[in-house]
Amino acid sequence: MIFENIDWTNIIFEKILRKGLNNNTIEDVVMSNKRLACTRGQNFLSQLWKFSLNYTCCEKIGNSIERIEKIVHLILKEEPQPGFSLDYIRENDIFRVELMVFENIIPILERLVGKQMAPRFFCGSTCPPKIILEDLSPFGFENICRKQGLSIHHTLKAIEGIAQFHAASVAFNEKQPGYLQHFRSRSLSEMTNEGTYDFLNFIIRQLADKIRYWPEPWAPHASRKLNKLLITQRQRMLKIIEYDENEFCVLNHGDCWITNFMFRENDNGEPVEVRLLDYQMTVWTSPVIDLLYFLNTCPEIKLKVDYDDYFLERYLNVLSTTMSNLHCVTKPPTMINIKQSMYKRRNYAIMAGLIFYPRMIADDSDIESLDECLKIGTTKMDIFKNSRAVEALKKLIPSMLEKGYLE
Repeated sequence: MIFENIDWTNIIFEKILRKGLNNNTIEDVVMSNKRLACTRGQNFLSQLWKFSLNYTCCEKIGNSIERIEKIVHLILKEEPQPGFSLDYIRENDIFRVELMVFENIIPILERLVGKQMAPRFFCGSTCPPKIILEDLSPFGFENICRKQGLSIHHTLKAIEGIAQFHAASVAFNEKQPGYLQHFRSRSLSEMTNEGTYDFLNFIIRQLADKIRYWPEPWAPHASRKLNKLLITQRQRMLKIIEYDENEFCVLNHGDCWITNFMFRENDNGEPVEVRLLDYQMTVWTSPVIDLLYFLNTCPEIKLKVDYDDYFLERYLNVLSTTMSNLHCVTKPPTMINIKQSMYKRRNYAIMAGLIFYPRMIADDSDIESLDECLKIGTTKMDIFKNSRAVEALKKLIPSMLEKGYLE
């Protein structure tokens, strides 16, 4: 491994660039502008750094070969600070999982669909745990504000990316049967820290107690249903991403929330390209893992619930078309199949929409780190302080009640 037991030096950076850019003429590498890509603790499963490398390389200019100066901008991912999240990623071998995805899976998926899906991978190591990727920002890619949510155009572009990723994974599985079974591990298990379940139950209890006094006719009924969920919450959560060989399965990204999508827009602000980031939670199971999390956390509030079927139809159309183009033998799911799988994993919708989404759109000053929440099992956050969160909950909860998700 490039990083194993070796100090960071310009020689190491030279090896990184030669490998990542496939150019053995690279020399004179100097690192510059190293800085944190986000505040400490903001990214739950890793610490992110941005840095630039200046270098020279040989290029053909006219009829001669000349050495020219260039610069490349990179992202370095390493383990977070000691705490619950560090324990979690080590217990679940998170860095090894993401390395497997970047080294052995994404290159094949991108060749299958003929387009780039993720940042370019330069190199990585499990000892010490580090991954170096291309920084997409200089190429015009940007995140959308998590408090704002995705517009209909951005949502459709993201859905397209998810569907193509899923379809390519089906083709991959047909060409290399069994390999993706490595990704059947659970993110929640009997070994999960008690604080995690305490935190989830704390939020549900808080919701149930508050909405009981709302004037909407559905509110008292929903409050009672939420309170009853507390009895079986743990057992339900353990079954969320269980693999079922009788279901249509894909390699799920596993963490489809808004900061894991970057878009490049045209002059009119419309998305023309999308990249998916962070492949630390990938799992081989029903595609509704990605769909439930995405639909409940990413679209802007005015799109939530009302456009779910429209987005699912777009997903199924892109999925089916891509699978057909890749000559997949596996049959794509129908809308009925997808909704059955969604109901089966309905607790994931509750977790995404009612527990994590209000955190995602909260002001930083109103919440503590997720690491701290999962350690102690409570939170200082008052969901109902944020009017946007309340607006979203008043769409999500009655919809979940009508679909039977609160049963």
